[in-house]
Amino acid sequence: MNKEYYGSDTRKLNKDMAVTKEEFDAYVRVQRSGVTNMFNVNRVSELSGLNRLKIVEIMEKYDIYTDKYSKNEQKI
Repeated sequence: MNKEYYGSDTRKLNKDMAVTKEEFDAYVRVQRSGVTNMFNVNRVSELSGLNRLKIVEIMEKYDIYTDKYSKNEQKI
């Protein structure tokens, strides 16, 4: 597997599992809607269109993806 460091964070992002901005935005829209507990991965999947692996990837590295995709943005 190819892996790369993102910024100064010591955790690695797996290029094969990398989350796109559109996927991260879909996750955040569900999160901000407040309609479900974000640990209910099946429901988050239904609402966002993301598969379980992408959701878990976002959950595990949320702050990295926030830094990567949310800089200089007011709202998603």
